[in-house]
Amino acid sequence: MARPEQSLLRQVLLLCLLVLAEPVLADAYSDALFAIRTRDYTQAYQLLRELGNQGHVDAQYQLAAMYRAGTGTGKDHRKAAYWYRKAAEQGHVKAQYNLGVMYENGWGVNQSTKEARHWLQLAADQGHRKARARLEGTLGAKVDERKKQATGADLHRAVIKGDSARVIAILETGVPVNARDANKATPLIRAAGLGHDALVKKLLAQGADIHAKDAVGDSALMKATAGGHDKVASLLLAAGANVNARDAGGNTALIVATRAGEKETVKILLRQGADPGVRNRNGRAALNLAKSGGYTAIEKLLLNAGAQLAPVAKHDESKRVRQLGEIAARRGEDDIPLIVEAAWRGQQDVVRSLLKQGISVNTRDKEGYTALARAAWGGHEEIVQDLIAAGADINARSTNESTALLLAARQGNERIVRQLLMAGATDTADENGITALNHAMKSGQKSLVGLLLKNGSTLQTGSTGKVGPLHWATQNGDVRSAKKLVEQGACVDCTDDNGRDALWYAADTGNLPLVKLFITRTGNIDQPDGDGYTPLHRAALNGHDAIVGFLLERNADPRTYASGGNSALMLAAGKGFISVVNRLLDTGIELDTRNASGNTALMLAASRGHQAVVDLLLESGANPALRNSKRQQASDLASDAGFDVIAAHLREQDDKGFW
Repeated sequence: MARPEQSLLRQVLLLCLLVLAEPVLADAYSDALFAIRTRDYTQAYQLLRELGNQGHVDAQYQLAAMYRAGTGTGKDHRKAAYWYRKAAEQGHVKAQYNLGVMYENGWGVNQSTKEARHWLQLAADQGHRKARARLEGTLGAKVDERKKQATGADLHRAVIKGDSARVIAILETGVPVNARDANKATPLIRAAGLGHDALVKKLLAQGADIHAKDAVGDSALMKATAGGHDKVASLLLAAGANVNARDAGGNTALIVATRAGEKETVKILLRQGADPGVRNRNGRAALNLAKSGGYTAIEKLLLNAGAQLAPVAKHDESKRVRQLGEIAARRGEDDIPLIVEAAWRGQQDVVRSLLKQGISVNTRDKEGYTALARAAWGGHEEIVQDLIAAGADINARSTNESTALLLAARQGNERIVRQLLMAGATDTADENGITALNHAMKSGQKSLVGLLLKNGSTLQTGSTGKVGPLHWATQNGDVRSAKKLVEQGACVDCTDDNGRDALWYAADTGNLPLVKLFITRTGNIDQPDGDGYTPLHRAALNGHDAIVGFLLERNADPRTYASGGNSALMLAAGKGFISVVNRLLDTGIELDTRNASGNTALMLAASRGHQAVVDLLLESGANPALRNSKRQQASDLASDAGFDVIAAHLREQDDKGFW
């Protein structure tokens, strides 16, 4: 048994680790919420999963919600219940309520009234009104009358409603004005986040702590700025809120407002002295977020609020140079070199001034980008021309192997791409194997693709796992570019990370000319992707009759099975593509093969109401008496789906002994 002092030491060490980890977790959680707001559910899920496994209660709750709704992942009530329990055990009131509902209905767990009451009671004890109503209603439990007295939870509910009179009445009963909810938020933080400006005034008058922060380090000012509640933000700043206070992730209100794209809020914060140079714990400043978010107007505001590289036009050359020197002296060693930053900002007069003073045109920032690369990336054509004329290295590569040509192509800027090509730029791949041609293909800009091909851009005939220009050209239906790429030696059989080759994409998108082009150069007409779909499956699934016919003529195998055990016939029958079904039947394939659920092509057609396909399959000898793994016949499936005419017709055939 451990001695008391050893146990105490372990507890102290654990506490230290938690304190050190909290800022990182909070910042990652903010990134996850941002990913959700921008609908990048894959990124959100990855971040939340990692945080949830580390015990982050809000991340656990969000994971449960994603699994329950099927957002960013497959709908899975069992996993939803698992994560609700994780959060509920840490006291998360909404998780307790939802877990109770899951137990009440048997969603993802064994139905248990006892468990439902347990979790709903815990939520009700924290003032959750719906939990209380559910206990008194459907579950018939009587809630402790003491819980009906005014509590901090009642105060928060009144705040959420924006009910100022009720808030004051509750405060007069003695409930603390800074009472915190399960997420450590105070009423002021809640009111600010919801934009209740009148209520914010009243809470401040009642002595609410303007500097209080919630569990992730958000203050009332940060909540107001994230929501774009300008009036509330102004009230809080006037009342003494610290405009440069940071949350656990090192974010300031300015960073939060920029990330949310709230231009007017950014203006207010800058007027009140917000520092645009502050970086969070990930090393990102507001300007980084404005650029990555595409908030051009906010980017301009931030640039104007920071050190001005370009002096006003009335200043003479010597004055300009002096000011540039002063700026350089104030900058830290990690900052971007002046010429690179000026090029990035589009400040042509500054770039020219620096070049006259002998600053190296090929100076690089810490990421290895030259002024030319930054200017090309930013779309500043005249600066690009000045830098080329000054002898810039056209093919200089950054630390991730990007070139000015690649960056211009990624932005779809054909004019700058043309400038660079005329100056001798060559198309080389970055560290991920991506070229300028890849970017042009992906964007579908045919004129840009043509320009690059004309000037010698070629492919990496690359390895499996790379999405190459040929894939993008095929997906975009760019037959001319695809032909040119094949002539240059593009790898037709190379597959992307999903196991899909060029023929797969051509069949999927219904592009017969490309199917004919690729089929003469492929080594495997039946190449399946990661889910088992062959080109024939995709053509059948999407109703591309002519392509199905052509593939069959070239001996594509109709007896292969995709995900779920579905054949091309099943896929076409389920979609109601009768001409495709007819072509497949002409191959003499077995009519009554079953998929993983025991369904036949007839069952799939019947369940989706495709009368003509049902008739064709019956005429061809399909058996209506067969049952799937749930003991259902085709007629049962049609009836369940509301297709009563089809159901009756199938029963007739069964009664006649048609099979």
